Amino acid sequence: MPRTASAYSPEVFAYVISKNSPSGTITIDTVYNSVTYLDTTAHPEERTETYFIVAIDRCGNSSLVPAPHNTMFLTAEVGSACDRSVRLSWNAYQNWGQGISTNKIWVRENNALPKLQGEVAGDQNTFVFENAQPGIEYCFSIQAEENNTIYNSTSNIICLTLDVVPGVSELVVTNATITPDNTVNLSWFWNNNAAIDDAEILRSQGNANLSAIFSGMPPSPLSRNNSFVDENVNLSGNPITYQINTTDACDVQVQSNTVTTIFLEVQNQGSENLLRWTAYKNEYASNISYELYRQPASGVPVFIATSPDGTFEYKDAVDTNNPDAVGACYFVLAKVSLSLPDGKILMVESRSNLACATQDLKLYIPNAFAPNGANKEFKPILPFGELNDYSMVIYNRWGERVFEARNIDDAWDGKAAGRDMPQGGYVYYIRLTTADGTNAEYAGMLTLIR
Repeated sequence: MPRTASAYSPEVFAYVISKNSPSGTITIDTVYNSVTYLDTTAHPEERTETYFIVAIDRCGNSSLVPAPHNTMFLTAEVGSACDRSVRLSWNAYQNWGQGISTNKIWVRENNALPKLQGEVAGDQNTFVFENAQPGIEYCFSIQAEENNTIYNSTSNIICLTLDVVPGVSELVVTNATITPDNTVNLSWFWNNNAAIDDAEILRSQGNANLSAIFSGMPPSPLSRNNSFVDENVNLSGNPITYQINTTDACDVQVQSNTVTTIFLEVQNQGSENLLRWTAYKNEYASNISYELYRQPASGVPVFIATSPDGTFEYKDAVDTNNPDAVGACYFVLAKVSLSLPDGKILMVESRSNLACATQDLKLYIPNAFAPNGANKEFKPILPFGELNDYSMVIYNRWGERVFEARNIDDAWDGKAAGRDMPQGGYVYYIRLTTADGTNAEYAGMLTLIR
């Protein structure tokens, strides 16, 4: 329907409305006391309708014939079953005074409300709708808008249900979390009507490139929600990144987002354990917080603190007289809100590796002792940790062995073969291996005081 004047001119008595028809231009009606008209004889779903409006006064005089206005006629060309596309074409709306600012493409899926699919400039008259899915009725229309006005014009509506090979229209890795059993549980979803011929699970550690750890055709019928347990993974040293790749029956490949686990390290610093961890990564993640837990050797984890996103360090105070506290084990639990492409929100939790506090090997060795005084014997002290192997040998100034021990709790009392050794300097040599495989050697002088 063409736009006419929004108010009557004093001289105007009526408007004569004409339009083009297959047999030529015909007058279809005369309108009095109105500036709108509904053409019930039109066939906009079959062709473009072109209209002319002429104003007349009471004396029968008519205005000049203005440039005609026409409706937009939309057509659609469907691609192949693997192309999954619809090419939309339409003729431009003609003779707006301000010209066309934009053409908006609207689509309705089944009985849902129409949604804006895209926009093209006013001088463009084609648009390609892609990634169509089977079993969905798509109804298309075009809405042209005039520059700098409130006026618009809508085309006819075309509805189509395409016979296409269903592709992967959704592929989102939702989470990767390390389990207490030292495996990684990976979860994702895809549209379960997709014709997937091959799915790959890719993994990388640290800065390494992604490489496939699994490849094959997924079981039929597809499940929307999926999971995979990665049992052959090295959890020490770096965070781990995962991605899903698919190839469908049309040989179209789709890559998911990536998700990266949390890697935790713990270092004993005397009176506190320093926890440092890497960020949980998922491009759909927001509102991340990190909960820190201490894990006893047996029993329920103990919550110790919450850390906001952007903070990846925490100091846990410990009792230095308690070896179990100094060497405590920890894990981090990320609580994450995922803003998914379909607009939904999903809450997930991702757990880090279990990390136990490590401390530099510290062996305290006295430099003197007095068998008849306060410090009656000589032996080194290991404040924390356990030993797998230990030996200590003490020599006099002539290189003679005067004492030997195979246990760190065995001390030298200043005697050899039951006789008191004389006051003076002696040499010690110590070798040990800790429970974690660390080897160390110590040598030095000690003084025997009588």
